[in-house]
Amino acid sequence: MDQTTSPQPVDTKTKEAAKSPGVGVSFPTETIRTSVETVKQLVSHNGSGNYIGRKEATVIIGKSEATVNTKLSTAVQYGLLANKHGKGYIPTELFQLYLAPVYDDDPKKAMIQMFGKPELYSKIINSLNSKILPNEPGFANLLKNDYGVHPNSVEKAAKIFFENARALDIIDANNRLRYLQVTDSKPAEKRQDEEPADVPPTAQTPPPTTTVTPPAQDNLFELPIPLDSKRKAYIRYPLNDLKKKDIKVIVRALSFIASSIIEDDEEEFEIVIQSKKE
Repeated sequence: MDQTTSPQPVDTKTKEAAKSPGVGVSFPTETIRTSVETVKQLVSHNGSGNYIGRKEATVIIGKSEATVNTKLSTAVQYGLLANKHGKGYIPTELFQLYLAPVYDDDPKKAMIQMFGKPELYSKIINSLNSKILPNEPGFANLLKNDYGVHPNSVEKAAKIFFENARALDIIDANNRLRYLQVTDSKPAEKRQDEEPADVPPTAQTPPPTTTVTPPAQDNLFELPIPLDSKRKAYIRYPLNDLKKKDIKVIVRALSFIASSIIEDDEEEFEIVIQSKKE
């Protein structure tokens, strides 16, 4: 039976932000799909290789300046736009991967990468991936208590997170977070004039989290497996055309590894795959 697991402690600065009235960490205020449509709207008027200012974006989107500022900030958090002071915003390579895919699965891969871009989402993935999440109201309280989201914003932040996760099938039927890191087909090149993601003036951004991952390969999903002592193992498998016989080969390899380290007084290690009968 699945049991919930307590999240790993978040950093002290994030905890302090949670205690400070009027201060909160930044979070996406729209879903990935909605943010993508906003950037598409800008590109249709301005092109994909030109900077656009806030005032021009306000005219194109047709909303209030405050609303457009929030939309632009969210697009930057998802990695759809890059911001340069004095020049404005410009679409990123990640957005181009979504807009002009080379392979059929590029848009889905791009959106999964977008999900992992916001600082808040990155922290949640690092501490709760492969674990059962609380329901939406409980998750809102978790954002307030452990991640420093302002109390007035936690319900919206939780709602957007769950909508994104469900749309991308990152949460399974048991409410377990299953974020599979998608490897880039080529390393992303940062623009020389690109600046860090902008956030609302009242926001306090937590320090970036460093994650060590194996070298990238094309069309592979990476599944992190939590071990004891805060260690992790990784299984990386093909994104497409995965067959049952491939799984059997993987299982036999794991069994071989187990046989090489199990002590004599331990029970025999065995993995059995039961194929579902049609």
